Amino acid sequence: MVLTDLISGIVMLLISIYVYVSALSFPIAEYQQAGPAFYPQIMAVGLAIVSVILILRSIKRLKNGEMGPEVIVRNPKLVLAAMLATVLYVLVLKTLGFIITTFLYLAALVILMRPEKKMLINLVIAAVMTLAVYAIFAGLFSASLPRGTIFS
Repeated sequence: MVLTDLISGIVMLLISIYVYVSALSFPIAEYQQAGPAFYPQIMAVGLAIVSVILILRSIKRLKNGEMGPEVIVRNPKLVLAAMLATVLYVLVLKTLGFIITTFLYLAALVILMRPEKKMLINLVIAAVMTLAVYAIFAGLFSASLPRGTIFS
């Protein structure tokens, strides 16, 4: 468990760095205090902080000789698929835009997590979640979310 935490912390730290640097390429908002890069960068910084804490705790526990319980992943293919979906989400967000990318990402995750449920219900869940997140960030916080370079 300790070694798994260490590896997870390092991977998440690398992802947070990538997200932060990628957000630097987002367009700068002229009439808003917080541009489209603001929220991804805040999330990346938060993820980086939590990752560093996890890494430091893991190193401390390894030095003390703790190994922790063995982790058993019941479905490693599911874990890898979710990780791949997350990487793809980050890579295509700028091109396809927030709404399409987020819907496809959430639809993939919901279908992966609930394969026994009807496809239509899974797609409705993904659509509702996408619209809710969009409403919160674009409506409530007035964040400028990526529209997608494919549509420009």
